[in-house]
Amino acid sequence: MRDKGEVSKADAVTAAKTAWTCLSKMNELSTAVGCDRSDVWIAQKQLRLHSDYEDNLVIAAAMRCNADLLITNDEELIRHCPVAALSVEDATNMLCEKRNLPESPS
Repeated sequence: MRDKGEVSKADAVTAAKTAWTCLSKMNELSTAVGCDRSDVWIAQKQLRLHSDYEDNLVIAAAMRCNADLLITNDEELIRHCPVAALSVEDATNMLCEKRNLPESPS
């Protein structure tokens, strides 16, 4: 049935469990930061440096919560971010190095 785009009940349950496990792990490792009017103001001020409004909201939230590090796969955001930013791969490798673990496969 997969060739028709259908997913088995067991696969759907597994996918849901995996998604919730990923969210739980992200919650352990990161800080969720909401958006408020001050973020909108900061995002607008970032427009001259970076034209992506959604990225600017991420930057504003990172600035407001004094984030140590912003982790993203958005290479343009990494280049323009006024706070320290790394790709997921680079952040994983950095953490592995700090813990004397082998680096993640590229």
